[in-house]
Amino acid sequence: MSSSCIKYKRGFKAMNKLAQIWVETVIYTLIGLVIIGTTLAFVKPKIQEVQDQAVIEQTIEIMRYIDSVVSEITRGGEGNTRIVEIGIKKGNLKFDSNSDSIIFTLSESKSMYSEPGRTIKDGNINILTEKKGSKVYDVTLTLDYTNKYNLQYDNSEVEAKTITKAPIPYKVKLENNGVEPSAPADTPIKININVVS
Repeated sequence: MSSSCIKYKRGFKAMNKLAQIWVETVIYTLIGLVIIGTTLAFVKPKIQEVQDQAVIEQTIEIMRYIDSVVSEITRGGEGNTRIVEIGIKKGNLKFDSNSDSIIFTLSESKSMYSEPGRTIKDGNINILTEKKGSKVYDVTLTLDYTNKYNLQYDNSEVEAKTITKAPIPYKVKLENNGVEPSAPADTPIKININVVS
């Protein structure tokens, strides 16, 4: 066999070996991508569920704090004022003077925070989880001050203010506006709310 034929066979074998290495690399890369994609398909919903649950729990703490500040300014007497910082990472918080309520809503949550369709109480906070689809829920947290305080937004009894996700916390002013001097003894104290930034 001639030397040129031997060189050709060696070169051909080297090229075949190099091609085989590239094919194996591509196959292993594709297998790796399929494994990563499959893992993400299972892990991502769980991550979203944990994040939503954390948002709900943090909001419950914020609402407890608001409730304690309202009680504090009530005890402090007319004219007593506090400014609280409220961070909203997801969902929206509504100050509703019509219903004398402070309401947080997280729509399309992956977390089933409580038994769907049943309102439960956590202190003064009512928690309602409603099923909206397969593993999708709307969670509503409500501080209801009906017959306890007369909530106003910007000194109005019909206004409502909704705050939504923001990169920096909102500053919310809570003020005890007392009651009219001629009002009956059981008249709820007016609590005025303003978002000041």
